[in-house]
Amino acid sequence: MVTRHRETDHLLRLEVAGEIDMATADHVYAVVEATRAADHPTQLVIDLTAVTFLDCAGIRALISAQRAASDRATNLRVVGASRHIQRVLHLTGVQDLLAGTNPEH
Repeated sequence: MVTRHRETDHLLRLEVAGEIDMATADHVYAVVEATRAADHPTQLVIDLTAVTFLDCAGIRALISAQRAASDRATNLRVVGASRHIQRVLHLTGVQDLLAGTNPEH
């Protein structure tokens, strides 16, 4: 479900596939946080290209991961969301938060 790719010394990309919902959100968050804690990247990209469904539990997991990363000087951004997933992020008001627009980084 989550595949890790090191792009550079400071940039990690995590590809998420399938659904991020009540059944999988905790796992996605745990993988993101474990990766961030182990590798200490300054940039962490979560690629949602292969995500087919995102519910409120998935949104909560992404927001929690973004906040934890920001607290530890890591810029987390979400990329590759399908049109449907982009719409969900927009309607819930978290699209900008997850776009890595934090001016501190």
